[in-house]
Amino acid sequence: MLMRIKQADQLPWALIVSLGAVALIRPIIKVLGDVFDYNVSALVTMIITAAIAATWITTVIKLKIKKPIIVLAASGVAYAILSITMAVVIQLFAPDLGDDEAKIPVLLTAGLIGSAVFNFIYGAFLGFVASLIQKTK
Repeated sequence: MLMRIKQADQLPWALIVSLGAVALIRPIIKVLGDVFDYNVSALVTMIITAAIAATWITTVIKLKIKKPIIVLAASGVAYAILSITMAVVIQLFAPDLGDDEAKIPVLLTAGLIGSAVFNFIYGAFLGFVASLIQKTK
């Protein structure tokens, strides 16, 4: 058990949280679309998602991260926590901007769990891609 805790201490937590924060660009653009009454198209959302994925992969490759799968999986969870926190703050202070269906108890339970699981898997997949690229270099 102590060995696992020690390994967790060795992860680049500042990088993990930073990568999670970078992914907030997508929901922030959606919120800004709501503020300025502009519908962000599915194509724009896909382009932003691809750009974030490329940024995550490129970052772990350039920094020569030894455990890209773990780091990007953790970044996915960091993004989930940050995005749900942002959604709760929006619901509290600007409820007109939030989704009518997104109530705080739902966000903090099913939303957080579902988002964390999905983004963990998505981040692990991106980490796997990054590890394959690292092996070819």
